Amino acid sequence: PESLSTPKPDICVGLAHEWFPTNHQSTLNYLKTDPHTSAMGLHFPFLIFEAKGNAGLFGAQNQAAVGAACMLRILDLIRCGEDTVVWSVTTEGPIHELWAHYRDRKKRYQSVHMNLWRMTKMEHAKAFVEAMAKIMIWGSRVFAKRVLHAVDGVRQ
Repeated sequence: PESLSTPKPDICVGLAHEWFPTNHQSTLNYLKTDPHTSAMGLHFPFLIFEAKGNAGLFGAQNQAAVGAACMLRILDLIRCGEDTVVWSVTTEGPIHELWAHYRDRKKRYQSVHMNLWRMTKMEHAKAFVEAMAKIMIWGSRVFAKRVLHAVDGVRQ
C-alpha cells in the first residue's frame, strides 16, 4: 500500500528555502517538498529524529519508517528517489539508533539499522555526534547537489 500518514517528526533536517537559487523558488512553491515543514521554509528532508522518553523504541522506529518513506516519495517527485538514502534517528531515553532508508530495485521501502549508541557512555556520545556531523556534511554537499540538479529538470 502506498497510502502513508503525514509524519510529524520531532526534529527534521533538510534544505533551507533560501539555499535554492531564485529561479527555483516558483518550482519549490509548486512542488509539495515536505507536507509538514514547508511553512517553515524547509524542503527535501534527509534526516529526521523520532524521540520517545519511555514510550518505547518500537513506536519511534515505526514513526521513523513512515517519515522516511515520505521523504523518499518527496524525492520521487523530482525523480531523485532512485539510489538515494535518507536517514533517521530513533531514541528512547539514553538509547539512540541510526537508520538508513532507501528503495530497493523493486521500489520497496527498506530500512537498515546502522548503529546504536548509549548516551550515558562518553565514547558512544562522541561517536553519535561524529555520525551526525558526517550526515550533515553529506546532506549539505552530496544530497543538496543531487536535489538541485533534479529540481533543474522539473517542468511545471
